[in-house]
Amino acid sequence: MFQGEQLTMGVLADSVSQVIELSADEIEATPPFGTRVKTDYLLGMGALGKKFCLILDIDKVLSADELLAVTESVADERSADDATIDGPAKEAHSEAGA
Repeated sequence: MFQGEQLTMGVLADSVSQVIELSADEIEATPPFGTRVKTDYLLGMGALGKKFCLILDIDKVLSADELLAVTESVADERSADDATIDGPAKEAHSEAGA
């Protein structure tokens, strides 16, 4: 639910290389990766032999609040880009017309 309305979302992947099933006891807590990596969107880590996989918290990744924040951020960037592109072009046009 977002602002009182039912919201349906999905995820599109370019490709999938492997699908695995993990039981709850095979999932470990996400270790701290350091200050540069945010783990807010991770549920944990799954062991795959000598390798591991990171498990996304899909409820956080696809939360309406997070998507709204991303949408607003993209809109702000586009507005800034449009202002940068339109600004010099308008100045050049008015100079040419003078």
